[in-house]
Amino acid sequence: MKQNIHVPLRRRTVVLAVGAALAALAAAPALADPLLTIKLFRDSEVMFRDADMSRWADNYVELGVGYNSSDSVRFGQFSGLTDKGAFPIAGFNWISRDQTNDAQYWQIHGANLGLDSRKFKAEGGVQGRWGASFSFDGLKKSQTESAMFIHQGLGSSNLTLPAAAVANPTLLAPALLQPFTIEQGRDIYRLGLNAALNKEWDFKINYREDRRDGTRMTGVATTFLAGRGSAMIVPYQIDDRTQQVEAVLAYVSKVAQFQLGYTYSRFDNALNQFDVQNPFSSAAANLNQRLSLAPDNDHHQIFATGAYRFGKATRLSATYTYGIARQNQAFLPYSVNGTTAAASTPVGLPRSSLDGKVINTLLDVALTTKPIDKLNLKVSYQYRDSDNRTPVNQYAYISRDAASGVPAAGATIRTNAPVSTTENKLSLEGDYEIAAKTVLRAGLEHSNKKYTLSDRTDTQTNKLSVELRRPISDEFLGSVGYSRTPRRGADYDK
Repeated sequence: MKQNIHVPLRRRTVVLAVGAALAALAAAPALADPLLTIKLFRDSEVMFRDADMSRWADNYVELGVGYNSSDSVRFGQFSGLTDKGAFPIAGFNWISRDQTNDAQYWQIHGANLGLDSRKFKAEGGVQGRWGASFSFDGLKKSQTESAMFIHQGLGSSNLTLPAAAVANPTLLAPALLQPFTIEQGRDIYRLGLNAALNKEWDFKINYREDRRDGTRMTGVATTFLAGRGSAMIVPYQIDDRTQQVEAVLAYVSKVAQFQLGYTYSRFDNALNQFDVQNPFSSAAANLNQRLSLAPDNDHHQIFATGAYRFGKATRLSATYTYGIARQNQAFLPYSVNGTTAAASTPVGLPRSSLDGKVINTLLDVALTTKPIDKLNLKVSYQYRDSDNRTPVNQYAYISRDAASGVPAAGATIRTNAPVSTTENKLSLEGDYEIAAKTVLRAGLEHSNKKYTLSDRTDTQTNKLSVELRRPISDEFLGSVGYSRTPRRGADYDK
């Protein structure tokens, strides 16, 4: 007989928290201790952070109104409750679980739906067979509301100066300053699917996307004023997206475990540059400065892990990963000033983009065994290779977006050095119980690491360690040990 169990819907009283209830908190506007004894406020994720499992066990609808007694960036730093005034309280939970052998279930949950820190999750499936889920998390970080800046266009990727500041940069009048709130928002979307193919095989696929916007602060070094260096702190706009995908096929039995998987991540930045005018110079050619922002990039990786048990005392485990990281964002000109179209002479950009590419390979194998009572041994080998295939080129150097926009014939030339490394490591570890609760541990390790396009071609490391451990009491563990790690290698290039 099939029986469906639905938890009765529970209504929650509409909440109105008036300013009088918060009068005692004038010195600290956060909704704090006096309200923690009221169950209604403890049920709200807005008001109280402790876990209340009834939110996931009961069906309910929550509607209400709260009141924030004062403006406070710190109080609402991560919730969005930064401004004085009323705010909505809204949430719900709807769950159904089938108690038959199929164990069907589904649940929809929402919290803080009237705020920037809102959450939503829907999931369902048949427990032990398959499941699917979707969730959304809104995050808000308010950094400051009292920062003052002289630039116009705050919150954009192009900051300009008022006309008065351009005419007389030595007199940056306080009247030209204007307040601006620094805050960032992040929306996180998740999708998941998992299924058991049979008793030993299962798979899962997960997707996550992070979208960020808002502003952050950064320091900018500017051109010189009256023989002195100058700098400023300004807000810059952020608008980017990160995507991640993971797919895993797994096998589990009493003697063996295995996983084969693929991961992919991609970062897309809607903005590739940030322009700001220099308030310390009235020279038109030196007025503009440009900073590059985080470039678009992606990463692919396949991995395999496995373990096999030989009898009761011996186990072999291995991990293999192969990943490719790429970055091919177009270069910005050497300088935002001057005639950048003529940047091919006398020294121009050697290529349109970095065309960066790094291939990482890892193989890790370990054998653990217990040949006799009280003795444990582990032998492991690790191969790690980082193959940097980024092209080698020569680049000129211009400091602080100098006026010319084109590197001079005698400009400083720098060559990028995409260093690659290959490491082989072999180690032997063991411990033996020489007396009751007294363990003697020892280990040997040898590592050989080679470099290309580095100031050193190779290094060899040998490590010897010995340790004696014994509990002193139930709360304390005593140990004494000795370790020696000599490192040798080729001389550094000068």
